[in-house]
Amino acid sequence: MILVLFDVDGTLTRGAGAGARALERAFAELFGWPDACRGLRFHGGTDRGLVRTVLERNGRTAGAEVDAVLARYVEILPEEADKTPYQALAGAAEILEAVVEDGAAIGLVTGNHPVAAERKLRSAGLWRTFAGSAFGSESEDRARLVRLAMERSGARPTRVYHVGDTENDVRAARAAGARAVAVATGGATRGELEAETPDAIFSDLVEATAARFWRS
Repeated sequence: MILVLFDVDGTLTRGAGAGARALERAFAELFGWPDACRGLRFHGGTDRGLVRTVLERNGRTAGAEVDAVLARYVEILPEEADKTPYQALAGAAEILEAVVEDGAAIGLVTGNHPVAAERKLRSAGLWRTFAGSAFGSESEDRARLVRLAMERSGARPTRVYHVGDTENDVRAARAAGARAVAVATGGATRGELEAETPDAIFSDLVEATAARFWRS
């Protein structure tokens, strides 16, 4: 079985700041911190890691409070997503369909909490059954998330591809023994992605679909 794992933000979908607004609101409600996420780099991170970073830079120990913030965040996100719905990036629906049509399995490896990932994909019209997935609420280590998704795919994959838009996606794929496929659609420039020497790099998912990289 061939398994193709996809990142969500900046790879399959793009939002108009709904996630950041929801996280800001969660911190404001729970701790009274205005602009808690100012200066935070969301691309390539995980929800758990982002929350921990904000807590620690405000002098809090990132223990059970991480889960409390994440729980409130996923409650707020639907309201913010309704204000500015998530959009499917060019070629996103087509590549998911093409991979499945060719007999390969699709999964998710995302920094998102699972509730947030589903909400974003549903908002963009991309939600479907994924063979194996792992989420940013489970670990800050993206390579571990790739390995978890592989284990959850239901069969031992003969080849695994991980498609993402940041340097962290490329590094995680390599560390987990998957083939790294980079798309210059979100968190990193093409030059920054090329510096990580992915196995393949494309300008967008339209180009990636045309290449049928999962057949190689």
